[in-house]
Amino acid sequence: MNEHTPEIGAHELFTRLSEKEPTHIILPTLAALLSVNEAIVLQHLHSMLFDEFNSIDGHRWVDKTYAEWREIFPFWSEKTLSRIFLKLEKRGFVISSQPKRHHFNSSKSYRINYDNLGEFLAQHNIKMNEPAY
Repeated sequence: MNEHTPEIGAHELFTRLSEKEPTHIILPTLAALLSVNEAIVLQHLHSMLFDEFNSIDGHRWVDKTYAEWREIFPFWSEKTLSRIFLKLEKRGFVISSQPKRHHFNSSKSYRINYDNLGEFLAQHNIKMNEPAY
């Protein structure tokens, strides 16, 4: 602590930090079926598709650069984020598009392929109308 910061207890410091930063929730079933990293990104993308989205061809898309994703997930490098998104795309759970834009804009648009995700979950006997556990 510096000389101008009053001492606070660890509990209060943790509470303040919890209020200041976004919380990343993880669904254990999804993490077990995919990976912890993929589950965190997929769940966060899902919530973003209802908060900050563009509607194109009847689908909701989120536009972000890897630098912007890194602001959301500061514990991962841009390279790690790229790998996570590529895995989700290869599995068919995330669709991305990089429309022709200006050379200074490196953002991509992302959406979840809920049909493929639903089929995957059904193959693992995860039904949407009953608890997974």
